[in-house]
Amino acid sequence: MAGDYAYLTVDGRLLIVDISNPLAPVQLGETGGLLAPLDSPENQLGCSGVANDVAITGDYAYVAADTGGVKIVDVSDPTQPQVVGKAPGSLGSMAVAVEGAFLVEGRNHCDEDGFLSAAVVIYDLSDPLHPVKIGNISGIFPGYGIYSVNHEVDIEGEYAYSQNGDNGVLIVPLTNPAAYQEVIIEPGIFFTNVLAEGQYLYLTGEKEEGGTGRFVVDIADPLNPQLLKSFDGSIGSMASDDGKLYIGSWKNIDAYDLADAANPILFYHFSLGRTIRIEDLDVQDGCVFAGDAYSYTPPDDGTFMIFCMGSFPVMTHPFSTWLPLLTMQADS
Repeated sequence: MAGDYAYLTVDGRLLIVDISNPLAPVQLGETGGLLAPLDSPENQLGCSGVANDVAITGDYAYVAADTGGVKIVDVSDPTQPQVVGKAPGSLGSMAVAVEGAFLVEGRNHCDEDGFLSAAVVIYDLSDPLHPVKIGNISGIFPGYGIYSVNHEVDIEGEYAYSQNGDNGVLIVPLTNPAAYQEVIIEPGIFFTNVLAEGQYLYLTGEKEEGGTGRFVVDIADPLNPQLLKSFDGSIGSMASDDGKLYIGSWKNIDAYDLADAANPILFYHFSLGRTIRIEDLDVQDGCVFAGDAYSYTPPDDGTFMIFCMGSFPVMTHPFSTWLPLLTMQADS
């Protein structure tokens, strides 16, 4: 989300939607395909086959486009977004974050049997059209399967954060990537989602003995993180806005009050009454914007859902349902 616009990765493209009136979203423009050609060598190292993530700064969108790498898209005219560049050497891009003069890429390379390797790459973004690679931390995601996937990267202050696939979190000083640290937060937890906000790091992960959890970590000293709180809850995409933390997982949306940021208090839980999978979400001005990876509800296999505080249910096409959060009961 950025101002009046939502930026969506759909298959291998970037779509721009006008949300100035969230009760009547309007699709404005879209790019062509951002992935590498099917017959290219790059296509053999992809993991997802779709564009996975997007970060916005100024007139540019940076799209993690798997085999296409991190594509740079000029969005100054939202009706005609144009690809104007690519981060050098990027490939297998799954996650992206931008803050100030830095671009962080989470990447994966795959083969027919599973995940081969993953990395976090740091770029200097002083020139937004010509990112310069200044750090490449690779070989940090051991094994195969979900724990080897670099799902998310985030930036807070002068540090980048990512899960490292094996009990810990990767912490990278942006101005000196070679000084990165892999920190074990809690033995037996495989973290999958990361959100840095102020002096706290919020994580979700799978437990080695079974089940899932959510975690709050103090990063006031970024290279010496301290686990403050853990509680049960499914893994999922996270976003924060106006002192609230939102987690979307499968068909559920949970909202936590961060008045005491070290102790999130659940004040809202909603389970959608249909089979969906919330792939990602963002929040702006009291509205939750979520991408649905699949839906068995016609007309679409995947939908863009918006939930606004106090709004009445509305059905729009090709967008999905709107639901009134304020009328729902908080989960006890």
